[in-house]
Amino acid sequence: MAGIEQCEANDSAYSLIEQLYKAVHELEAFKDASENKVHWTEIEQYFRNLEVTLKKKSEELVAKEKEYEVKEAETLALIVEKEAVVATKEQDYLDRVQELKDAAVAAIAEACANFRPTTAESLDTAENGDTKLAKAIADEWKPKLSNAGSGAAIDNSLEAEAFLQLLATFRIASEFDEEQLCKLVFVVAHRRQAPELCRSIGLTPKMPGLVELLINSGRQVDAVRFIHTFQLTEKFPPVPLLKMYLKDLRRNSQGKGGNSRGAAGSQDDINARELAALKAVIRCVQDYGLEADYSLDPLQKRLAQLEKAKADNKKRGGDSGKHHPRKKSRPNGGFRGYRGPPGRQAPLVYNQRAAFTGMPERYTHAGPNPYNYQIPNQPAYVPQANDQRLYYYSQDDKVATSSYNAAATSNYGSYSGSGLQPSHSQQPFL
Repeated sequence: MAGIEQCEANDSAYSLIEQLYKAVHELEAFKDASENKVHWTEIEQYFRNLEVTLKKKSEELVAKEKEYEVKEAETLALIVEKEAVVATKEQDYLDRVQELKDAAVAAIAEACANFRPTTAESLDTAENGDTKLAKAIADEWKPKLSNAGSGAAIDNSLEAEAFLQLLATFRIASEFDEEQLCKLVFVVAHRRQAPELCRSIGLTPKMPGLVELLINSGRQVDAVRFIHTFQLTEKFPPVPLLKMYLKDLRRNSQGKGGNSRGAAGSQDDINARELAALKAVIRCVQDYGLEADYSLDPLQKRLAQLEKAKADNKKRGGDSGKHHPRKKSRPNGGFRGYRGPPGRQAPLVYNQRAAFTGMPERYTHAGPNPYNYQIPNQPAYVPQANDQRLYYYSQDDKVATSSYNAAATSNYGSYSGSGLQPSHSQQPFL
């Protein structure tokens, strides 16, 4: 029993020693921590140094900002100065361009003032030597133009125009029969200067009859030119005439195209003639300001289709015919010109004229053309091969033809070279 109590006393002493050891160890740890702690003075000094550094950096930034502001002001001043210089140079160039424009306009005005067309020259009407010589030449020349009404009328148009020009220049038209002169005018009616030529030789009173003759011959485009030149729009409205021209062209094209049995060459000819006719009508409408009464949108769309088809045909033709031998080109561009009977010569005064290389302002009225117009009370024309003909024109082209009841006599019948069937009958030329 005494031994047990002794053991318990030893165990309690051992536990107390361990507790004391732990307490002493903790005390020493606190002591070391108090000796290694950071003092307040060190903290205060650190923050003061940091404040000084930041202040120095701020002052440097302020100095740089001021330096940049000075540079910016200098740059802006330089830009303003350069803008002023550029504006001055622009104004100088504009003034120079305006001076050049004024000089060009003055030169053009002077050239226009000095230019006098041959048809408007005022020559002395007295029977001087030049007038007598011109009269003799015209008297000799006139019988040689007697075949102007034959099938060679178009080829002879240049010679007929030269003869009329001679009459207008020397004012000797009164020496010749007006009916015969009207025949020659009909031959050259496709030329743009033909209306003024008629005015200069004194055929103004005959123009209504000539216009009716052109209309009845299927040459409405040429007729419109005379209508506007001689102020005949009230008697001959131009827009219905142009629509009538396209309508007649469509009718003849459908009739002839139906007999071609799908031949590629025939279809190309049809498209080419339609293309030429559309260009002639569009130009006529634009030249005389008829857009308000005749919308060009359908015509221009159809024109674009035909031009695209023409380009495609050229590509296909080039591929298929590139191995074919090439024909020898003619030195005069392929134009044969008019060959008169053997021994026939122009007057000496015109022997030195230049070779005629072509006849501008010609409108091809002949030949089939596949218009796909949808006319009221008429079945739709169904194209057989080419899909470029799928566009339909607006058809408000019915024309009252009662006002055009005067036409050509049998003497003028041979001048109808368009190849189109007119939409109304021909009657005597008044």
